[in-house]
Amino acid sequence: MKFFLAVLVIALSIGGVLYLREESKINSGQAIKEIGGTYSLTNQDGQIFNINKYDDKYKLTFFGFTHCPHICPTTLSVISNLLEELGNDAAKIKPVFITVDPARDNPARLKEFSKNFDSRITYLTGNTKQIDAVKLKYKAYGNKVKGDAPNYDMNHSTMIYLLNKDNYYLAHFSYTDDMEKIKEIIKSKID
Repeated sequence: MKFFLAVLVIALSIGGVLYLREESKINSGQAIKEIGGTYSLTNQDGQIFNINKYDDKYKLTFFGFTHCPHICPTTLSVISNLLEELGNDAAKIKPVFITVDPARDNPARLKEFSKNFDSRITYLTGNTKQIDAVKLKYKAYGNKVKGDAPNYDMNHSTMIYLLNKDNYYLAHFSYTDDMEKIKEIIKSKID
C-alpha cells in the first residue's frame, strides 16, 4: 500500500509540474506550436481562403457544423457578441468557423448559415481530407455519431481557440465562460 501511495504522489507531482509548465506558457503569452498552423480552405463565397493572408491578425477559431442544434449556434452567438464587446480591439482579430461536416456544409449552406451571426466571421469548408488535416493540426475532433444522411449528428470539439498572428494556440474558451473573463484574457494577449 505504501508503494502505491508513493507512486501516486510522484505521478501527481510530475503531472502538476508539467501542467504548470504548460500553464506558464499560456499565461506568458508564448504560443504553443503543437496546436494550430496554416491551411487553405474554401469560404462561404466559394473562394479559396488562406489563413496566411491574415498574418497581421489574431484568430478566434471554432470547429462546428451548420446542422448543429445547440452548441454551434450558441458559440457563434457568443463570438458575435464578443466581437461587439471588444469594440476597436475586434479589428485585431479574424474570427473563423471551420466545419467538421464537409459532406453537408458546402459554401452555399455556409453562406445561408452565416446570415445568423456577425458578418466578420468567415465560414470554411473543404473536402474531408482537407478538414481532417486542419482538425489534426488544431487537436480538434468531429465525427458522425448517429442517424442516416442527411439527418445524422456530429460529435465535435466545442472550444473557441485564440491564436496568435502565426496561427498558434494562445488560449481557449468555452461558450459557457463568462464574457468579461474572455474579454480580459483576449485583451491581455493581443497587441
